[in-house]
Amino acid sequence: MNELNLLVAFLAGLASFLAPCVIPLVPAFIGYISRVSVEELTNSQSAAKYRAKVLINSLFYVAGFSLVFVLLGLGATTLSHLLLLNRQILLKIGGVLVIFFGLYSLGVFNRFRFTQIEFQFQLPERLRTIKLLGPFLLGTTFALAWTPCVGPILGAILTLAATAGNILSGVTLLFVYSLGISLPFILIALTLSSSYRLLINLRRTLLLINTGAGILLVIIGLLLVTDKYGIFTAFILAELNKIDFYRNLQNSF
Repeated sequence: MNELNLLVAFLAGLASFLAPCVIPLVPAFIGYISRVSVEELTNSQSAAKYRAKVLINSLFYVAGFSLVFVLLGLGATTLSHLLLLNRQILLKIGGVLVIFFGLYSLGVFNRFRFTQIEFQFQLPERLRTIKLLGPFLLGTTFALAWTPCVGPILGAILTLAATAGNILSGVTLLFVYSLGISLPFILIALTLSSSYRLLINLRRTLLLINTGAGILLVIIGLLLVTDKYGIFTAFILAELNKIDFYRNLQNSF
C-alpha cells in the first residue's frame, strides 16, 4: 500500500468528522460520554478538573467506533477475496460505487427518499452508564449508525479496502480512516472550552468541505473505473519525492 492511499483514508476520516451530521453534535457527544454538562466543559474554570475524565472516556469512545470500522474493513476485504472475481472487474464495480457515493455527497440523489434512510441503535441506559464500558459501547453504536452524510464517505473507503489487494491493506485503510475521525475528536474534547467558538464558526464552511469531499470521491471513482488509479498515485508519489520536506519526513520514520 502506498502513502497516498493512507492520506486519502485519513482525509476521508477527517471529512466524516466534519460532516454536517457530526461536528455540530461533537460537544453534546463529549458531554454525553463523560457525563459532564456542555456548560461545564465550555467553561475554562470548570473544564480543567474534568480533563482527565474526558480524555479517558473519549479514548474508549473512539476505540469503540475504530474497532467497528476496522472489522468492516476486514469484512470488505475478505468478501472481495471470496467472490473470486477478476480484479479488473472488481475495480470497475468499486469505481462505480465510489462515483455513486461521491455524487450522493454532492446532493445529486437527495430527492430520492431511500437515500435518506437512517439506522440508529440505542443502548440500554444501564449499559451507557457503566464506567469505561459505556463510552466504548457508545462508540460502537456510533459506527453502526448509518447516517446519510457519513455513509457515502465510509462506503467509498470500504470499497477501496475491498479493492486493496490484501486483507492487511484493507484493515490498515480503515484504521487510518478511524484516526482521521479520532484525532480531531480527542483534540476538541481536551480543548472544548477554547474550541467551542471555533466549532460554531466552522459550521459556515461545512458545505464547502462536504462538496470538496464529494468531488474527490468522484475523481477517485473515475480513476478506478478507467484503471488509472495506480498510475495516478504513482505520479503523485513521484512528484512528492521531489520535495525535500517529504523525503525528510519519510526518512524520519
